Amino acid sequence: MLFLAVFCGFLAEYQLEHKIEKDKERQYMRSMLEDLVSDTSMLQTSINRAAAMEKGLDSLKNNLYDLDNIEKNILTIYRQNAENLRLILASFSDQTAIQLRNSGGMRLIRKIKISNAISRYWRGISGIEFTLGNYKKYSDEREDLGYSIFNHKYSVRGSVDSTTFLDNYFIMSEARLITNDRNLLINYANRTGRLQEFTERFVKPQLVSQKLRAIDLIDLIKKEYQLK
Repeated sequence: MLFLAVFCGFLAEYQLEHKIEKDKERQYMRSMLEDLVSDTSMLQTSINRAAAMEKGLDSLKNNLYDLDNIEKNILTIYRQNAENLRLILASFSDQTAIQLRNSGGMRLIRKIKISNAISRYWRGISGIEFTLGNYKKYSDEREDLGYSIFNHKYSVRGSVDSTTFLDNYFIMSEARLITNDRNLLINYANRTGRLQEFTERFVKPQLVSQKLRAIDLIDLIKKEYQLK
């Protein structure tokens, strides 16, 4: 009888612990859903910004290469340069990720499909952060060179685009380049082209892929845990 009572107590404690862990697992998944929904919105904004900057940088590059018409296109060049100096950012919601990693919460994720999908999503974040780090490096190098070409006193910040959060600029009619050195302008055009190509080949595709991963993970979590 004593053995039976101890065994029943053990089973009750095991069942209680199992229920607590299942409840924690569902709580983590609800929190993960909130983070993923926030990420998809953030990623779409970053995709919009990347697309706008890719187009703007390409146009600026072509105008800079057109050395014979620099003076004629000066206001456009100034505006395109000012509007495409911003960085492309991706700030992911990591509240749940921190909890899962730091508290050993991943062991509670019993569904292999879910844990694998979360791991793929986290790897995607690491890849994007690495790519955007390189983007910042190229952008900073280009901007440093631009201080020898553009006088920022001619650029007046205006409204903010609601889909990209890029600033629109008004350029004063008296705007002139600091230098007309053709080699320097071609150098800046080359750096602009490199940034545009890097955005097209690496930044934008990774952002798009990560958004698709987020959407797929949202659908998978909802399906596996019957969450709305």
